Amino acid sequence: MSSEIAVKIKEYDFKSDSIPDLSIDPFVDENWPLVYILSDKDRMLAYIGETANAKNRMITHLKHAKKGKLKTLQIITSDKFNKSATLDIESNLIKYISGDGKYKLLNANLGLANHTYYQKKDVYWRIFKHVWEQLRKKGITDHSLEQINNSDLFKYSPYKSLENEQIDSIHKICQALLDKDKTTILIEGGAGTGKTILATYLFKLLNTELADLDFDEFETEGDEFLKTVAELKKRYPKPSMALVVSMTSFRKTMKAVFRNVKGLSSNMVIGPTQLAKKDFDELKDRNTTASTKLWSQFRVKGGNDYVRFIKNLLNCSLGKQEEFLSEDYEFLLFESVDELISKIKEKEKEQGLSRLVAGFSWEWISKKNKSLYDIEIEGVKLRWNTVAKDWINSENSKNEVGCIHTTQGYDLNYIGVIFGHEIAYDPKAEEIFIKRENYYDKKGLYTIDDPEVLKEYIINIYRTIMLRGIKGTFVYACDLELRKYLKHHIPIAIKESELIIYSKQEINPYEDAVPVYNIKVAAGYFSDSHIAEEIGWSKLPEQYTPNEEYFVCQVNGESMNKRIPNGSWCLFKKYTGGSREGKIVLVQHEDIHEPDFGAGYTVKKYTSTKSYKDDNWRHSEIILKPLSLESKYEEIILNEAQGRELKTIGLFIATI
Repeated sequence: MSSEIAVKIKEYDFKSDSIPDLSIDPFVDENWPLVYILSDKDRMLAYIGETANAKNRMITHLKHAKKGKLKTLQIITSDKFNKSATLDIESNLIKYISGDGKYKLLNANLGLANHTYYQKKDVYWRIFKHVWEQLRKKGITDHSLEQINNSDLFKYSPYKSLENEQIDSIHKICQALLDKDKTTILIEGGAGTGKTILATYLFKLLNTELADLDFDEFETEGDEFLKTVAELKKRYPKPSMALVVSMTSFRKTMKAVFRNVKGLSSNMVIGPTQLAKKDFDELKDRNTTASTKLWSQFRVKGGNDYVRFIKNLLNCSLGKQEEFLSEDYEFLLFESVDELISKIKEKEKEQGLSRLVAGFSWEWISKKNKSLYDIEIEGVKLRWNTVAKDWINSENSKNEVGCIHTTQGYDLNYIGVIFGHEIAYDPKAEEIFIKRENYYDKKGLYTIDDPEVLKEYIINIYRTIMLRGIKGTFVYACDLELRKYLKHHIPIAIKESELIIYSKQEINPYEDAVPVYNIKVAAGYFSDSHIAEEIGWSKLPEQYTPNEEYFVCQVNGESMNKRIPNGSWCLFKKYTGGSREGKIVLVQHEDIHEPDFGAGYTVKKYTSTKSYKDDNWRHSEIILKPLSLESKYEEIILNEAQGRELKTIGLFIATI
């Protein structure tokens, strides 16, 4: 971390006698925005806040019944802090310290910042990571940010920055709880729309004292929301409430989450059979239903566009060559199950929480005999999950195959989905159909004979598991016709060695092949100088029609590995003008290296800032951004003069 964004963390005893020492700090004396942590390592309690008047804020906290009993104060300062930054860092500290699990927080779960501001991602996220590493060195936190991101404590924590849709749903729920005419509150939403988060958020809200709640982030709705919650707490000052989770495995996960949140307990999470064993607060004499629906996708980084695409893909209602392409989400089709397995194991090693999941078209014979294999595809033998409870986090899950029952409710970084023998495609009818004889899930609709009901049920299973991967979904289909259908809509994962280069005499140029250039593109900084040359011709996957605008070259390096794996052969379209904003581009800059040695190339995501004068504009700055899983890669920033010499050679289409 360079000195230009240096951060300091100072520690004080949290007591009245320390206020004069605290006031000496220049950031406190000059009323700079800062972030602070109050803690008690004996009771493992903490409180996190931000302020531009630390002296007065600490005096106020010392008078508080709960915060005043905490023992240690950490103040986090930087000359790069502003109000937006400290709100953001405070919010991230609350979320990640809660997910770390070492301390229980006295914070309420309302008021977490979710603002976009200048350099939030480029500068202040790096500052936050630096803050976190310092806190780990001081023993205030235990786990890395990467470990916490993969933890259930973080994913289902009530300390979340809610979107407007979720805020509206919480408010409607609270209003319905006060309405004597409402007996049922129904929350509708597909996988990944945040139903579980709403539940934990609501439990924390109703089990937090009103004085500790902060409604500032609810803006115009704050006063009305506060009034609703106040009425609700007056009616139920100490609510007897329970979260009923039918799935045993997921119930165990939610118990652990509730156990780690101040004000909640694992006893609040129960199974259906426990409902009759205890009295809970009931809303009597009601006869109508309040309904609220969640639409936005909060789990999958592909967002709502990906959700819609999967729905249309499985309903066979896409255009003939329609694909889903995203810089933020990896979505690939594999023609070999062995390669799919290798890819998932690679992702598990890199980022964790990467699992194989399949449709239930194989009997679970290993349940009674652990030496047997349940699944065999292309000579590859696999076993179903050996444990039912919390399979995803079990020791051997990375070597096994899960199903809908062991993954429902869980988040994964990457999921490998195997379409089993029970689902197929009819190319004449252009629709998916079900092979009832290959379906073995006795927990599902095993006994249902209606083919349309069974089809809808099984398609919904695949839709659900294809929304389990946060960062990516990899697909393999056992049925050959189904695989052919999916090829038209999902980019194919092809190994580097599979590119066949033809001579010009072996093909019809631009009719069945496009040129391959040896420009040794570096997906990092500009590559060593050399001059591009044609080395042959390549045929394209069937979804792309060769034409004179297309060409192929190889991209080396890891700075684009979220979208372009190292060593990939890539299809580009010649750039002839138009907007490049937000697109992945192949560019050349002759001034980077000496002209006698050729030109330098790179592939990056293109963004720019423009300056305007009269009716004219020009690029004041061009930024070439990496899309990498590794944080060491930095942006290439070109000023106005350098930008004039930048040549855009092509627009990235796909890896081939």
